[in-house]
Amino acid sequence: MIAEDVAQLSTKELIQRFVATAKATPTLHTKTRLPEGFTSTPEWKEGVAQMQALGAALRERKPIEEIRPLFEDDDADVRSWSAAQFLSTDPEWASAAWSGLCFDLTTREAFDLTRRARQPPPRRPTIKDMSDDALVERFEDAATREYAAHFLDYVGDARDMAIVNRIQREVWAIADELKSRAAALKKQIDADRLVLAGEGAEGKSYADLASTYGDLLIDQQFAQTSYTSAMAFLTTSRTNLEQHHSFLVDFIAPTLPGDSTLPRVWEDLLLVAIASALVTVIGSLIIAALREHAHL
Repeated sequence: MIAEDVAQLSTKELIQRFVATAKATPTLHTKTRLPEGFTSTPEWKEGVAQMQALGAALRERKPIEEIRPLFEDDDADVRSWSAAQFLSTDPEWASAAWSGLCFDLTTREAFDLTRRARQPPPRRPTIKDMSDDALVERFEDAATREYAAHFLDYVGDARDMAIVNRIQREVWAIADELKSRAAALKKQIDADRLVLAGEGAEGKSYADLASTYGDLLIDQQFAQTSYTSAMAFLTTSRTNLEQHHSFLVDFIAPTLPGDSTLPRVWEDLLLVAIASALVTVIGSLIIAALREHAHL
């Protein structure tokens, strides 16, 4: 296959030719048993040359979304050739495909583990502040990330080397904390054994402590019974007292007075004025009548 023929192919055709040639050109990761010296055959060398030409053409076009499914192909040879040819095009997925082949994992599993190794642990809570269960979970997580660190390029990448060192320091710190807590727990167990055997600081045996505890339980039950009886008597007394009380039921609630209706000042003045006028008129008429009668 010459370069002109490769250049005339579309990206889809290049990928199809790449997959078919990869399946026909076995690698060290092939699932079938290969005969000794297969890498020296002309057919294999011709397949390698075709794979290199196809890989160069695809790397030049950089169709990352189109070539990414090759890293998860069911065929191990396709994954192996893809990881080798496209390491510079898609380094994260190519490295995951190569790690999966080396550790007998799927590409997705290797990819997820690599991402998990690069993810830093939470800063809070600190190891000293964690509960025992949380500390054990943190240790399991750190151990998983330490295993996933095998997929990092800690030889060629200084950042991956720093991640590996950080994970190892974290695992050691958690292990030291677990050992410290285990020693404290063992010390407490030994002290409890001395107490049970009657060899504690106060010289009291477990039997004495159990007897004292039993007496306290009896006192508690007696006090609880007395309290219950007293509360029942108090409730009964309050009920009897309430039954002997007389209550004034307020059916209509009192209200504040409104505007005054009496006396009606202006109406009374008007009534007095009218009455005075009538008296004056009647008196005038009587006087006039008397005078007229006197002239007669």
